Amino acid sequence: MEQDRPLREAPLTEDMLKAYSICRLKLEKLEGNYIETYGKTEQDISLEASEWARNTVFDDKEPLPGIDPRTGAYGADYASMGFYSAGMDYSDRGEHKKAAANFTKAIGINPRNIYAYHARGITRISLGEYQPALEDFTNAVELNPVMLARNNGQSRALVETLDTDTRCRLEQTLAENLVNRGAAFQKTGNYDGALADFREAVDYTPDFAEAWSNIGWIYFLLDEYEVSIAHSTKAIELNPSLSKTYFHRAFALVRIDKFKEAIPDFDTGLAMQPGYANAHSLRGICYLALKDFQPALTDLDEALRLNPDDGQAYYHRALTYYQLGERDKAFADYKEAVRYDSSYKSAKVLFE
Repeated sequence: MEQDRPLREAPLTEDMLKAYSICRLKLEKLEGNYIETYGKTEQDISLEASEWARNTVFDDKEPLPGIDPRTGAYGADYASMGFYSAGMDYSDRGEHKKAAANFTKAIGINPRNIYAYHARGITRISLGEYQPALEDFTNAVELNPVMLARNNGQSRALVETLDTDTRCRLEQTLAENLVNRGAAFQKTGNYDGALADFREAVDYTPDFAEAWSNIGWIYFLLDEYEVSIAHSTKAIELNPSLSKTYFHRAFALVRIDKFKEAIPDFDTGLAMQPGYANAHSLRGICYLALKDFQPALTDLDEALRLNPDDGQAYYHRALTYYQLGERDKAFADYKEAVRYDSSYKSAKVLFE
């Protein structure tokens, strides 16, 4: 990405800031159809005389900064947002390759389009392209005006002129970029990089529940369960409807043998996100540890219905059957557990 270095070193201009503060809001009012106009063709937008770009497509009919008054055509920043919008339409339809192509066009027209970098990064995550996604999220982070202003006095002076709403929106965008880059770091096994990005995100937006939740998950992956629980609790306080955080906290509670405390979190998480096989498996293990065998059996049955290859669920259902005196079923499940996970062989003496 060395070729992009001048973008990070050059100061912002007033026109760039107008694009960040105005074009995104105005483009939401477009009545035209991005995909039909551009997404199905190989042609680029004509910045001189584009019919799509004329301000008559807006409800308010007011000219915008960046529009050529002679032709009604947008400048590059606004045309770039048109392709970004087309990409978002494709993304909403699940057509990730077409979405990525439109985001790439947006970036080609305006290499500072942080929204297009961010969106293309998310699309690349969906396509399993983690390293290119990391590069996109890095561009989205480093080209954000708030970030540029930290290292450039001229840019800092311009950013300080922004109205509060625009500044807050850019900070929120930066936090979202950091969270997504952190998620990409996590996918590649770079937990230190992920944790640093998640922590920086909450520096900008202290009430960002998603970031707090992700911090908790990283600490779980690092086997720091008490710390994980604390951060998950913070995330739940900020956003009680974030289902994954209940699972994160429940998993950590199971690891420190707090089975009774974990069950309500599994209950809440599964009410929001039914059909999560591993949650049923682990809640079943909690009930087994508490010697509540019938609920344990119900959960383990459901876990295996959802995921018939779960050796852990077979093993713990075997233990449940054993406790209920159903030895034949216990041994049959034990054999299935060994088939999926040979580490259970050493437990054979329990079922003979």
